[in-house]
Amino acid sequence: MAKLTRATFSHPDEDEQIELLGDLAEQYLKEIEQHRDSACQHPKTELREKVVSGGGIQCKRQCVVCGAPVGSALKKQTGFRVTPKAM
Repeated sequence: MAKLTRATFSHPDEDEQIELLGDLAEQYLKEIEQHRDSACQHPKTELREKVVSGGGIQCKRQCVVCGAPVGSALKKQTGFRVTPKAM
């Protein structure tokens, strides 16, 4: 059985998550990757926590415009806002 591609993003005007499936999700992911590679200069980043394999926590900067991780992982930080949908 083929794996169904999924993509989720935040609605720009409302507090709502939108989920895309199948071909539409694949096209969206392809276009957002092209944007990340060519257009986005990552003008604003936030420090986010990410759960990695083995259950460890990694701190990384993430672009709030395109969602791409920016730079290398940092030492664990304290005192910053953690979002539930980190990377």
